[in-house]
Amino acid sequence: MRIPGADQAIGNLIKWSEKDEWAPYRQQVFAEHFEVILERFAISEREIVDLLDEAFGMVCGFVLEDFFTARFGEKGELNVVDDYLKRRGWREKVPAKRYLEALRDSVATLYEVVDLDPGHSMTVRDVILGGDPVSVEEKLGSQSAARWDRIAGRIVTVNGKRYFTGALLLFPHHVADEVLSAVDRMAKRLKGELRRNAKKQGEPAEINDHGVRQLLLSGSVARCLLWPTWLVDASTKLRRPNPKSVIPMARRSCSRRSGSQSSETSRKLPPPLTVSIGSRGMTLANSAGHGTGRVRRRNGCHETGKRA
Repeated sequence: MRIPGADQAIGNLIKWSEKDEWAPYRQQVFAEHFEVILERFAISEREIVDLLDEAFGMVCGFVLEDFFTARFGEKGELNVVDDYLKRRGWREKVPAKRYLEALRDSVATLYEVVDLDPGHSMTVRDVILGGDPVSVEEKLGSQSAARWDRIAGRIVTVNGKRYFTGALLLFPHHVADEVLSAVDRMAKRLKGELRRNAKKQGEPAEINDHGVRQLLLSGSVARCLLWPTWLVDASTKLRRPNPKSVIPMARRSCSRRSGSQSSETSRKLPPPLTVSIGSRGMTLANSAGHGTGRVRRRNGCHETGKRA
């Protein structure tokens, strides 16, 4: 089921992010996401576009959603969704505004598909945070996904119903296992740091694993772990000789989102200004084939996708 007005609201938000006051922040987010692959393989931005081919539009959608959730400024007071809703939110339908607010507050994590109702919904389990499986309304994705697939993405709740946002990444199991192992190490290290800080301040150290993992997901995990791990794996496979013999691209052919564009104008880096990531359904991109003002830098990356 579609969220009334959500596709149009996303399009309006993308146009809003083209304004001079937001363009530098958007460019920063795209640069941070893609620099891991630029540095590792010593390739150009143009070569990234050619390498990812048709998956590039969806890949940009994933990065764009990270930009929508990012906060900038000395105290994290700046967010493009906040700004758009404050100044132009009056023109959006109520469900669409709720969708943008939910997208703004969402976190990217790794899900495992445990059940499917093709054409209607899919049931997934968060393999990073744990918890019970949840049912998500998803027409296209439920037709193209398979049980036990692992996908990175965001789930939002609007008017009591759960939806995937527009961009997801399909992870091979061995790559998902790398992410989970890295998250375990990061959580262990962060718990140790929090306990030491609490001890220094003479405070009780009531630290639980779930809370630590939530803290990681709201920080740098998506940008510094999920995304780089997927991108490095995909790029490594696609750079092999005769990649089509190694990568079964046709095995998981997924429907494109309505309104997505594959023209040259939608394949520019950075910044892609014409990527459409609405709420009708999703496209799974298989990694096997498929400023102005002061910018507050977010936490540096650790584990996979390191940066200074």
